[in-house]
Amino acid sequence: MVRLEEPWYLLGVLIAISVIPALAYFRNKTIERISRFARPELMPGYTAAEARKFRTKSYWLSIALVLLSVSLANPQWSTTKSTLSNSKADIFIVLDVSRSMTAEDVAPSRLDKAKQFLYRLLSDMKSNNTGLILFAGRAYLQMPLTEDAAAVSSFINGADPDMIPAQGTAIGPSIDLAQRMFSKDSQKGKMILIISDGEDHDADAVEKAKAAKKHGIIVNTIGVGTAEGGTMPVYNVGIKDVKKDDEGNPIITRLNKAALKEIATTGGGKYFNISEMDAAISYIASFASGKDTKNLRKQEFVDFESFFPWFLTPALLILLVLFFSHYLSGHSFTKRNISKKNTAPILILCLTTAWTNVFAQESMSAARNADKLYKDGKYAEAEQKYNTALKQHPDNQVLLYNRSNAQYQQNNFADAAKSYEKVIQSNADNLLKAKAYFNNGNTAFKQENYPEAVKNFRNSLKINPNDVDAKKNLSISLKKLKQQQQKDNKNKDQQDKNQDQKDQKQDQKDKNKEQDSQKQSAEEKQKSKEEAERLLKIIENEERNVMKKLPKQRSQEYVNDKDW
Repeated sequence: MVRLEEPWYLLGVLIAISVIPALAYFRNKTIERISRFARPELMPGYTAAEARKFRTKSYWLSIALVLLSVSLANPQWSTTKSTLSNSKADIFIVLDVSRSMTAEDVAPSRLDKAKQFLYRLLSDMKSNNTGLILFAGRAYLQMPLTEDAAAVSSFINGADPDMIPAQGTAIGPSIDLAQRMFSKDSQKGKMILIISDGEDHDADAVEKAKAAKKHGIIVNTIGVGTAEGGTMPVYNVGIKDVKKDDEGNPIITRLNKAALKEIATTGGGKYFNISEMDAAISYIASFASGKDTKNLRKQEFVDFESFFPWFLTPALLILLVLFFSHYLSGHSFTKRNISKKNTAPILILCLTTAWTNVFAQESMSAARNADKLYKDGKYAEAEQKYNTALKQHPDNQVLLYNRSNAQYQQNNFADAAKSYEKVIQSNADNLLKAKAYFNNGNTAFKQENYPEAVKNFRNSLKINPNDVDAKKNLSISLKKLKQQQQKDNKNKDQQDKNQDQKDQKQDQKDKNKEQDSQKQSAEEKQKSKEEAERLLKIIENEERNVMKKLPKQRSQEYVNDKDW
């Protein structure tokens, strides 16, 4: 298959094959008329030889312009042909969050096991439209159909039995709600995926599944639990117990496989147990890819390779030869001389125009290839292609936004946030800015920067107040922000408590030290007192001994050896 990307440039071919030969023809006629009245040596520029040279150069100039016009039109040949799904399947996830889903007969619990299954499923179907309905005694729409698998996963992560006060298993109303959420005009494959234990389900679930099948909607069920069943944990004053009946006996909840299988069969789908996770995901992914349905529209894409250099190169060579031959000969192509200052800009203009078109084609081809790689899930390669296109079109905000999405899909949230900010700060249209705010909010949410996520989702809603996805994500972000603040406050209180305890310990330590010092001082005083008393006692004893000796000396006769 051959095509011309810019066919309007072929107008240059008409000019080349008509105007230039016409000019050569009229110049030759002029030379013939003049030659009748003047000798050849008196008119060196108008001889028959010069006329032949001019005619030859005119022909080559015409050929060069024809080649240049064809190269600017950019002839392309088809190289590869690929078929991509123009639209993926629409899948509504209907998740049971009743109290019975807290049973632990399936580890870690029925609800947690269902969440694990859905996380894996969503990771394999990122390009599909997915919605979410939570139900117990009533059904509530949590997320309309969207391609944002991360947002759906966030809602699934927050699913909890406390979200729905009315208990029960309202499968019928859930099917009816999902059916009303599908677009009636859509030609996509439609599926309702019910994840439940099926216990105490409503009577009209089978009839609702039959009605959905009539509208081209397949109903599949995933059973969570075991036939033996399990107890439901409850917590009393922080102590784990099991839910009991009025007589004090533990309540056992069991999987109702027969009911779920009947719903799936009536709805034209299949039943899987949660233990058959791989088989269930493979079946759903096969449906989403269009292998098991004729409802998905396909779109064929043909990649073209440009061959303009094959025409541009000889055109430039001819022009260069004519240019230098003009200077070497010292004569002009026409009667009036064309100066070097006039000729050089003409050639520069031709070269600039040609190579500008070359770069434009390369950048456009890179953008197309990047879009295709992104759809194929090759996000790293897509980012490289977007970077190539942005080098030629740095002000193209759509390319910058698409590159941000490729970075986001690679979990490169820091670079994605910077790219989204550039789109927001640019002169992009409001719709693109709203999308950039929304995706930047998701980026902040992934980084657990909930204040920034709330800010971006609010800015997105200021531009597009009817964006349901932004409202839902804002609600989740506010909830996470509140939990984070409560956790921070709790940590702060614990830190303050620890600091108080530390201060109390230090005070007690200082008090004990002071008491030890006082005790030591008292002991020293006591020791000094005891020492003083001991010395005083010694002195008193010595004094007493002396006093005892004195009376005995007075009672004895005085003896004098002298005889005078």
